[in-house]
Amino acid sequence: MRIKHLILLSGLALLALFSACDGDSGYGKENSFSSGSRQYMKIVQNHECGYALVSSGTLSSDADAFAGAFKSISGAELRRCSTPGTYAREILVGTGKDCEEAVAGLRHGYVVKAMKEKIIVAGTSDAWTVLALEAFTREVIARYATADSLSVPAGFMLKEDIENPQLIANFITTGRQFSTRIQRVGAFPPDGNLVYVQGIATDGTNVFYVIRNGADDRARVYKYQINPFGFVARSEEFNGSHCNDMTFDAKNRRAIVIHGGTDPYGVTAVDASTMALTSIRSDVPIGGIAYNSNRNQYGITRGGLVYCILDEDFRKVNDFGRTDGMGDTYLVQGMGCDDFFVYFPMSPLSTNSGTTTDNVLVVYDWQGQYKCDIHIPTDMESESMIYAGGEYYVNFNTRKEAALYRIEPVINFTYN
Repeated sequence: MRIKHLILLSGLALLALFSACDGDSGYGKENSFSSGSRQYMKIVQNHECGYALVSSGTLSSDADAFAGAFKSISGAELRRCSTPGTYAREILVGTGKDCEEAVAGLRHGYVVKAMKEKIIVAGTSDAWTVLALEAFTREVIARYATADSLSVPAGFMLKEDIENPQLIANFITTGRQFSTRIQRVGAFPPDGNLVYVQGIATDGTNVFYVIRNGADDRARVYKYQINPFGFVARSEEFNGSHCNDMTFDAKNRRAIVIHGGTDPYGVTAVDASTMALTSIRSDVPIGGIAYNSNRNQYGITRGGLVYCILDEDFRKVNDFGRTDGMGDTYLVQGMGCDDFFVYFPMSPLSTNSGTTTDNVLVVYDWQGQYKCDIHIPTDMESESMIYAGGEYYVNFNTRKEAALYRIEPVINFTYN
């Protein structure tokens, strides 16, 4: 999970390739420097900086922290600006056409590069842009600064491009502090008297959701493309009881619906291509479920107290239980996962001691160890969680609609 590649280039000639296990965000990284040409850009001379720092509004506090680190390293103050193109020489942080173009071809990651009299610092999200700022500070500014000046290789470039970053899992593993914000992706429309959206599942590109009626005796599964968000297919109706939760069985290419309610042992499998239905019985009652394709196992929960591992045939392998105690202050919902952790979404709950006003993802690893709580700043009712295409999602129900939201990690710039 933490692999770094350092590539030194002289013109177009490859000089060396190194690998290390330390680094910043903990992924594959490509660094290029035109050190062999001995052509440099003067950033600071005699404690005076000829460049202005331009940042987007959402990154203003991180830009402030970066400017402080820049001064402590180089001894020079950075002029600040919010509009690209104001100055002839600029360090552009996540704003403007040049930044957009720099990351246009990336899956998840960042680019830091010199371009004429501009330095581009841009990521595919604000979190990735902060990681880019940190890499720029550590690997360029600190590396090339002297007592009173800073000149950097004219052709330098830092780049990370990751297909499957699992960024939240990475932050949990490395102990990186983060908060979250949410971004609405799209709504799940009702289908006649099928109006209650319950669990969701994903094949990495599409989201499958199950919607039921009020009597808990009719349901249907829909398949929607996530990006751009839109209808793909739907199943026939079936009796899925309360349709508590869903997950996706990647080995057999099927979406799994957990019945719960009055049929806690009931499972309906939905073929990902044909949307055909198959009935299954579990050996244990299930309330929430998540599938790990690397382990070919299911994690399941029930009532906020149970956390078990099942094999591919829904037979119990391990019984861990839950020790977090969050069920006293939050409403138990479904379950989700990435390769490293399981996430139990829990929504606001009114108790004798008051009402919680946010959501939480309670995090355990696949060995049954409680790790942490991730708070989500909304009082909507969550249902289930998925990781798809490098992003984390939770579906929420409100009085007006059921909708899918992306959960974005928010980090603050740090430099030691």
